[in-house]
Amino acid sequence: METMRASRVSSPTRVAVIEREFGIQVDPELVARFGDVIPVHPTQLYEVGLSLAIFAFLWTMRKDTRPAAGWLFMVWLALAGTERFLIEFFRAKDDRFFRVFTLAQLISIVLISVGVVWALRLRRSGSPFPDEVSGQGEG
Repeated sequence: METMRASRVSSPTRVAVIEREFGIQVDPELVARFGDVIPVHPTQLYEVGLSLAIFAFLWTMRKDTRPAAGWLFMVWLALAGTERFLIEFFRAKDDRFFRVFTLAQLISIVLISVGVVWALRLRRSGSPFPDEVSGQGEG
């Protein structure tokens, strides 16, 4: 019971917690309008919805195309990175370590880049290692 009471008191959307933990000043108009608890976006629900949409898209692509081994995974990597990059704009935290981007957004950019580059490579060659698959490798 004491834990539940403590978690209500230190809700991450409370003005005091936002100002103490993130070191940012909450707009006084928000406090006047909403009181001590500031409403936030339900980013977990956004992520679930976007992930389900990505799943449905990839499931359909699986049937329509005969992609090379690993191609769908690379497309997923790019789409999941894009999803996380966008969600970070709505999150109620201020951990912008690299100017306007969060660490999660920078990692997302890397994931998107890797996914796109490898998906294109797989699409063109049909395999990430064409010599090994076709049996024309050294040896």
